[in-house]
Amino acid sequence: PDGVTKIDVDAFSSCSIETIEIPDTVIEIAKEAFQHASKLKTITLPKNLKAIKHRCFDSCRNLESISIPDSVTSIDKFAFVGCDSLKNISLPKGLKKIDNYAFSGSEFKKITIPEGVTHIGKFAFHNSKLISVTLPSTTKTIEEGAFQNSEALKEVVIPEGVTTLEKEV
Repeated sequence: PDGVTKIDVDAFSSCSIETIEIPDTVIEIAKEAFQHASKLKTITLPKNLKAIKHRCFDSCRNLESISIPDSVTSIDKFAFVGCDSLKNISLPKGLKKIDNYAFSGSEFKKITIPEGVTHIGKFAFHNSKLISVTLPSTTKTIEEGAFQNSEALKEVVIPEGVTTLEKEV
């Protein structure tokens, strides 16, 4: 309900909910809050959320699409790992960091990484269905295996400003 400001660790972990609408009064969703909620298909995130925390949506196998509010600046480790049905995602304009394994195994074929993102973590898009990726000019670091085993991937456009490009990207 309105008035709730935080969704705590494991609050909806392994639940059978298919749809959830989170009010804009929520400013924090803790790590693992929706982990293993395998029936979750639709979720509305609050407009003042700052981060998608560690394993927040881990193994939400039926989650097909999500729009992340512009207030989110980081997508933490394993945030969407195991979201096998995730085909549509809208990344926020305020995003700065996509951490390790954040979207590993995702189904989306296309993603727009917004200007402002400076860091792509280890195995962030590992084993995904991406076909083409254009990184923003603000990208500075692309860590090891960021796009590894993404067999459909035909093109990655790396901007001139990248200062760290680890092996086996």
